[in-house]
Amino acid sequence: MALLQAEFDIVNKKLGIRKEDLPKYEADLELKIAKAELQEIKKDAGRI
Repeated sequence: MALLQAEFDIVNKKLGIRKEDLPKYEADLELKIAKAELQEIKKDAGRI
């Protein structure tokens, strides 16, 4: 497990992502997913 975490740390460093910024990225991603799901629900509701 430690090896996997080390690999993620290397990838994140290459991408310029700091460990303390991860919760912000997670929250942003969850919001984008929720918006996409809402759009799909709206499309489905419009077809009824």
